[in-house]
Amino acid sequence: MNGDSGAGIRFFSYSSRIGRLRYFAYGMGVFLLLLPALVLTGALWALKMYFLAGVLGVACYVFMFTMSFVFAVRRLHDMDASGWWCLIIGAALASTLMKAMGLIPANLFWLPGLLGLADFVLVLILLFKGGTQGDNRFGPVPPPNSTWVVVGAWSFLIVPFFGGILAAIAIPAYQDYVAHSQTAEAIQLAGSAEAPATRYFHDNKTWPTDLSPLFGGPGHTGPVGKFVEIVTPATAVDGSFGVVATMKNEGVNRFIAGKSVELWTKDGGNTWYCGPASSNPVDPKFLPRTCRDSDPSPP
Repeated sequence: MNGDSGAGIRFFSYSSRIGRLRYFAYGMGVFLLLLPALVLTGALWALKMYFLAGVLGVACYVFMFTMSFVFAVRRLHDMDASGWWCLIIGAALASTLMKAMGLIPANLFWLPGLLGLADFVLVLILLFKGGTQGDNRFGPVPPPNSTWVVVGAWSFLIVPFFGGILAAIAIPAYQDYVAHSQTAEAIQLAGSAEAPATRYFHDNKTWPTDLSPLFGGPGHTGPVGKFVEIVTPATAVDGSFGVVATMKNEGVNRFIAGKSVELWTKDGGNTWYCGPASSNPVDPKFLPRTCRDSDPSPP
């Protein structure tokens, strides 16, 4: 960075002064330095390499916290204040963790809140209070901000804003995608009962009341998948028949956990319909358009 070396300003040093724009810009610099490691951490987690992902994630957090502490010290130096005030940040974090772990006595439960308030005030000072004019006891005034410092500072302010907007759009969309993919398994498993149930009906002139003969013999209530808890029959007095696939309560998207999808027929298996079950139905928006039948209604 132009102006950030050879004039008392170095990115990793804690002994010099930095102004408000550099405080913002250096925060963005840390994020960019960590970005490849953060992407790798996510990839390792997706590959279920949890130990390596955890080690790398902790290393990233330690580096980020350390550099944040260094930048805060330098920002205090710019205001001719001691860097020891940054201990408030560490004390607030430590007290919050101790409270979560139940290590703080009941008569001191107010302490994390007080330290959190002090931490908030300190952050506001670091972000908005100007530095001293001219030299102070911590060194000369920082050099003029370079173009890259200005760009980095504005990026630090703008990126989280637009990132928040994108997250607000992307996270619900991803949740819908997960729910759709998980209910697809329920439709597939319930659909696997169509042909054997129809043959059973044609052979016995009645619908099966137990799916065990169709799926593995006694002790089986139907094919159980990664997200599906159970597949059961549903028979109505009018001769209609349905196959209900019920999602698991755990390890499943929370919007469809415990909900049911049903495939049913009203004409002896010639025509099958697909949609939410008559009892505890899954929301139709989490089903493909080809599985949103409601008329005729399921048994």
